[in-house]
Amino acid sequence: MIESVIGCIGTAVIFWLLLSKAPVRDISSPGILWRIVLFWISLYVYAIIWLFLFSPFHGRQCNAFLCTVAMFAYVVMGLWFTSCFMIVLGLAVTVATLVGFYFIETYYCLWMAIIGGGAFLGAGLYIRLRWR
Repeated sequence: MIESVIGCIGTAVIFWLLLSKAPVRDISSPGILWRIVLFWISLYVYAIIWLFLFSPFHGRQCNAFLCTVAMFAYVVMGLWFTSCFMIVLGLAVTVATLVGFYFIETYYCLWMAIIGGGAFLGAGLYIRLRWR
């Protein structure tokens, strides 16, 4: 949990540092960045509320729930921005989460670290190298 918090903080710092150096600026919608940030914050506030309402039995359920919530957001943002890449990424990690949750219970955390983390590492490298 501590590593996740450190990772989130590190990601936010890198995001803000690289924001000014972004090769593409979308001036057609000036407030879009803040609307996206507020969407993610709102989604996770609701996810926390749902966690209290549904009370998952164990950490694996909680993890699978939060992963699928985030992937739902990826699919929605892919629909908003007509990005098949985000839609496919969100659906693929959702399917991988469900496969790991239901069929690879003992190794679920390892499965998510490799498959989920690998998907995002690969996606980040793809975006970094190809979206210019």
